[in-house]
Amino acid sequence: MKNKKVALVLSGGGALGIAHLGVIEVLEQNNIPIDVITGTSMGALIGGLYSAGVSIEALRKKLLSFRRNHIVDIDIFAMLKNGLLKGKKVVRYIENIVGHKKIEDCKKIFGCVATDLQNGELVEITSGKLSNAIRSSIAVPGLFAPGQRLNKELYDGGILDNLPTNLAKKLGADIIIAVDVTKYKVETPLNRAFSVVTSAFRLMLDKSIERQRSEANILIDVYQPQIDSFSFSKENNILSYEYGKKFTQDKIKQIKDYLIKEKVITKTRL
Repeated sequence: MKNKKVALVLSGGGALGIAHLGVIEVLEQNNIPIDVITGTSMGALIGGLYSAGVSIEALRKKLLSFRRNHIVDIDIFAMLKNGLLKGKKVVRYIENIVGHKKIEDCKKIFGCVATDLQNGELVEITSGKLSNAIRSSIAVPGLFAPGQRLNKELYDGGILDNLPTNLAKKLGADIIIAVDVTKYKVETPLNRAFSVVTSAFRLMLDKSIERQRSEANILIDVYQPQIDSFSFSKENNILSYEYGKKFTQDKIKQIKDYLIKEKVITKTRL
């Protein structure tokens, strides 16, 4: 019998996605094997960095100090055409951590998704420069200029697939652990540009994710009522990270029992 591959599928969600860091830390601490990682938007960022071999300690140091200014590079002229932010700072941020690494060279099998708005098609990215792939996956329409790949303009993958379980299966996964950080309530009044954009985007994500949720063998919902999608701050990043740890710890027995049943791990390994 072939060894079954386990995939970790990480949703988008902006600042809420910092929770993925806590999820991965708890899985690692409990020796849960992860062979494949797929993600959208913030899930693509964290999943991609971890797949590239960045340690959980280094990720924690980088991501808990993450701020909007790390990725904000406003271009007023480009805004009139295709987005407020150029996206070049995103690429530099990623490359400062992993260099010019390609997806093919990652230590874990990795893929992320983006959206070709012109054709209304989902684009699955499983090769090429990691920084460019992540940059395309996080390009919220109207906020970021599109990423570029094979003469296509690409936007946030969450438009069509905010929990890429199907991509995980294509990459060889037999068992899927999916993490959805989008089940939250926005408390911020809609009087700021970022709040309006993210609230509209949240409603869209809610509609695009239900089928993918049903395809997971294990589903971890990380509910974060005190944080909205663009509330990057030291306090909120730590809170989101702790939420990720908490909700994963609540599921860890179920995860272990399922993987034992599927003969992926044994009780002695734990």
